[in-house]
Amino acid sequence: MKNKPTKNYLNLFTGPVHFEYVPRGKTITGAVYREQLDRVQAAIIAKRGHERRVDFLQDNARPHTAVDTQRKIAALGWNLLPHPPYSPCLSPSDFQAFLSLSNWLRGKTFTNDDEVKQCVQEWIGSRDAGFWVHGFTKLPER
Repeated sequence: MKNKPTKNYLNLFTGPVHFEYVPRGKTITGAVYREQLDRVQAAIIAKRGHERRVDFLQDNARPHTAVDTQRKIAALGWNLLPHPPYSPCLSPSDFQAFLSLSNWLRGKTFTNDDEVKQCVQEWIGSRDAGFWVHGFTKLPER
């Protein structure tokens, strides 16, 4: 199935704390992204409490680098990790999770978005904490 829905997620060592699917054709504007950050913060608090430090990695897409987004991240008290300029061979977010997910999806066919979502959910559930820790600790090498 072409044009699979995209997914934003947050990883806190033990796995994604929050993820959501972006409907096909919807554009992620700065305002939409900041609303997502609010939902991420709520998920962090629900799952981890207030006392946890949040090291947040995002790419350099315009909605992520917008001044209002930077203010939002600062207001949330998150530590924004530096991301290298775009390079297909250096994108840290692609190394661990997306390569593994791509391999998981290889050869599968889907007739609708719900099937894609279910498959991704199964993939997330099949990863243990060590998978996420390994991916995060490898980032400085990239």
